Amino acid sequence: MPRLVSRRLDCYPELTVEELLSDPVIRTVMMADGVDEAQLRELLDGRSRQQRARKSESIGKRI
Repeated sequence: MPRLVSRRLDCYPELTVEELLSDPVIRTVMMADGVDEAQLRELLDGRSRQQRARKSESIGKRI
């Protein structure tokens, strides 16, 4: 199934985690919501590892 993306958003580059977490507005919202940066990074790193592992598994099944 193709991913639907608004054409208006195609002109904006995808930000990295570092760029997002260094943004003052994002940091203000995180502080207001009680989000701990270290815990968020740990969560995102774990999710990234899971996705890479699944991708490797799916590539291995095709061979």
